[in-house]
Amino acid sequence: MVLTRGKSVRPGLSKANQLKSAYFSEADDCDVDTWEKEIKSGFDMNTRSYMRVLFCWEGSVWPGVLPFCIFNAGLTFVILALRKYYGINLSVPDDGHKLMTTILSFLIVNRSSTSYKRYMEARHHLEDLYRSCREIIDCANIFSAHDQGPKAKAWRAEVAYRVIVTLRVTIAALEHLSSNVNTWDIEDLEPEMMESVRSRSIATVESSSPQKKTSSPQKPLQRENSATVTNVTRWSHGSRTVQDENYRAPIYLLYKLRESIVSHKAGLLKERLVVNEEREILVHVSEYMSAYEKLKVLQRTPFPFPLIQKTLTFLFFWVFTLPFALANDIQDTFQVMTIIFVITYGFCGLENISEQLDDPFGDDPNDFDDLGMAQFTFEDIYNTIIDVDGCEAALALRRKISSHGENDTTPLGLYRAQATCCYLLADEVPGNLE
Repeated sequence: MVLTRGKSVRPGLSKANQLKSAYFSEADDCDVDTWEKEIKSGFDMNTRSYMRVLFCWEGSVWPGVLPFCIFNAGLTFVILALRKYYGINLSVPDDGHKLMTTILSFLIVNRSSTSYKRYMEARHHLEDLYRSCREIIDCANIFSAHDQGPKAKAWRAEVAYRVIVTLRVTIAALEHLSSNVNTWDIEDLEPEMMESVRSRSIATVESSSPQKKTSSPQKPLQRENSATVTNVTRWSHGSRTVQDENYRAPIYLLYKLRESIVSHKAGLLKERLVVNEEREILVHVSEYMSAYEKLKVLQRTPFPFPLIQKTLTFLFFWVFTLPFALANDIQDTFQVMTIIFVITYGFCGLENISEQLDDPFGDDPNDFDDLGMAQFTFEDIYNTIIDVDGCEAALALRRKISSHGENDTTPLGLYRAQATCCYLLADEVPGNLE
């Protein structure tokens, strides 16, 4: 029998499965495949199965478009029934619809392509955030790896913690319109940091509506009567909403991150970083700021309302008057109802897609998994910490994050936070498995 951190594992398994088995051994409701099953859960966007793609409801346009399709097909049936059974002919010539088709197609295609470009641009900027976080940690650890003193390790851990919190708060700020969770209320923040972020809020009004993806400022912001809260509203040059202050929080945390980086000059490292090394780290912080500001631009510059209004006017007028035009050309009831149903699905579906792409931050099926990708970045940070300061330092950082957030003490959490961590370095695993 082989032991791993005091727990028994079955011999004959691979090292990874031995670690899994050890940390799942005390849980009756968990097995070594729990992690893999959890990863496979959620919305599957696999397009290799044509039948699944055709008949998938979740993440499709059907929920938003089907009512329009049914209404228009029903309207067609009424028009044809009135003409057949009551002699009331409501059909019109289709010449006007032919003339409108060109401009309607241009408006629909232009809106869809513009929304898709904005969607992909946001995705690229989001990836820049993750890349900058990795670069900051990689550079900070490589440039100071020669110093294995306790102060140096504490400095690297503090920089890593600041990077993780800054990225987490940035994701919360981008999702605020959808989640209505303020950046200073997320559980990943330490109480002192939470109060520090909250105290710098200059918000004078906030949204009174809890609905998703709304940002209309209505009622005054109620502040807590705390001695630690600074009354900074007197600095405001105008009305500021809670959404504005959520956008401000990552900027403040980036300042605190820079502060932590340059704190090495206070004797935390035996040899201070040379100017070029410090500058390299700070450049990646600036790149993070640049990517975040570009994401703010995309969120705070919506698709032009006059263009949306004009597109929707043409779209609904053309689509919902089409039954009157086709009823004059096609006599078969089932045939014309099918054509109307499909055409409505096609045109209204394109508009529905554009609406989904306009705001890719949130928990809708087609929104970015921004928090999931951020957590993947957190794990990359732990990997870097392991290489320089060892597994215990990475576990300490993970616990620090968990103590204010997930509090994952389940066997699955132990596997993630300990077994995976210790398995990352091949030269550490044999010693733990002996």
